Amino acid sequence: MSKVCVIGLDGGTFSVIEYLIGQKRLPNFARLMADGSRATLLSTTPPLTPAAWTSFFTGSNPGKTGAVGFFKFRPGTYQLEPMNAGNLKGTPIWSLASSRGKRVCVFNVPVTYPATPVNGILISGMDAPSFNDQAIFPLEQKSRFLSAVPNYKVSSGVDAK
Repeated sequence: MSKVCVIGLDGGTFSVIEYLIGQKRLPNFARLMADGSRATLLSTTPPLTPAAWTSFFTGSNPGKTGAVGFFKFRPGTYQLEPMNAGNLKGTPIWSLASSRGKRVCVFNVPVTYPATPVNGILISGMDAPSFNDQAIFPLEQKSRFLSAVPNYKVSSGVDAK
């Protein structure tokens, strides 16, 4: 049985990565790039994290997923709410794989909160307000994960107090 591992770097560019590899600062990336494959992906319009990631993992454009930015209008109002998996349209690739009996591990991918059931484990990304009980599936794995990574915190790149 073949296995697939996708590593996505939000905003990462090969010019920076290759420079750091040349400086011997990313030996594991050097090995992965030498032994695996890589590709530069064109971004979405708009080129924002929620739009790009949801297009990647659903295969649909931002107009179809509803993920155009970090927030969306609450239906029937002018109130904003965070874009997250709860208001995403489309089926993520890991849900399709899970429904076909494949085991998956999804870690720190944007627009995955609240964590949805998968055949494996899903730990939400930056749209999670914290590493609460809705940020991981199955919940039974939370204590095991925290024993391995005791100080784990979801990072949005913003200091939310």
